[in-house]
Amino acid sequence: MIIQDIKYKLKDGRNALIRSPKDEDVQGMLDYLYIAAGDTDFILPYPEECRKHTVEREKALFDRMN
Repeated sequence: MIIQDIKYKLKDGRNALIRSPKDEDVQGMLDYLYIAAGDTDFILPYPEECRKHTVEREKALFDRMN
């Protein structure tokens, strides 16, 4: 599902933009997934289980959503 961009002003004065992910966001999202999965045992999956997620597979998922 693609959402329209939503702009917010944060309490500290910075602006935040909530939007659907784009192709150029995939690597950053995967990097975050690996970091978050390694931070605690209470988040599934474990980092080694995240290896099935690749940039190509995630981009294909985005394409199916459009």
